[in-house]
Amino acid sequence: MWQALAGALAVSERLGTRGINIDATCMMCLAQPETINHVLFHCPVAKEVWRISGFPTPPAGAEELWEKIQLDAEAWRAANIPDKEDINQMSGVASLSCWQKPCPSFIKCNIGSSWIDASCNCKVAWLTRNHYGVSLAHSRRSYSVVTSPLEAELLCFYWAVESLSTMRYEKVVFESTSYLAGEAILNPENFPHLSGLIGAIREKLSLLGLWSIAYVHKEANRCADAIALSVTRDHRYTSYIAKDGPGWLLPMILEDAVGAYDDY
Repeated sequence: MWQALAGALAVSERLGTRGINIDATCMMCLAQPETINHVLFHCPVAKEVWRISGFPTPPAGAEELWEKIQLDAEAWRAANIPDKEDINQMSGVASLSCWQKPCPSFIKCNIGSSWIDASCNCKVAWLTRNHYGVSLAHSRRSYSVVTSPLEAELLCFYWAVESLSTMRYEKVVFESTSYLAGEAILNPENFPHLSGLIGAIREKLSLLGLWSIAYVHKEANRCADAIALSVTRDHRYTSYIAKDGPGWLLPMILEDAVGAYDDY
């Protein structure tokens, strides 16, 4: 239920937004595009399953069903997502707070940004690492007249994707602490006020072979965030792309690598 609402089911339409080129036609009915809504509700096969199941239709229709879904989702979160104080005590949820290694054939690019208000320059940074946790390259840059934290994060995505495509990377996992940024890139129709920037990001993403975007907790993104914050803290206003990671950040990068585990 949660995956359907979050757009996280691996139907053809969703896979296409992640750079996987496959036939978008529903393989069950061969008549309509395979979207989440189609697979669950509109495909003739789905309709037959619902009919056979005997699942009762709520008297108030979709509105009542939606309220029930929201209540169930809230109950699931309360039962399954630990309080912040519990995370450090639960080894089973280490993935929520630690950087993870990408698959051997992929690199991981963490996105970081720092935004105060529209009158101040925002700071963006990215850091790439391989399967061993070794830093490959990093960058920082500043932008002026940025209206929101979301726009700042999207500018960072654009800068990272443009840089990595130019550097001929083929398979990239992007990670960000902004859930909305990933949602905007994957579902641009929901963010019309940023359509120009999102369209430019998606155009650059098409130059990569395979890619994915993931939301992570700030603890798993701390290296990229530290580079972004260093722009103002240490007056590092020069924009650049460089090999490896910043020398002053290497202890943290090494700590991430030692504490990381494979995420596949």
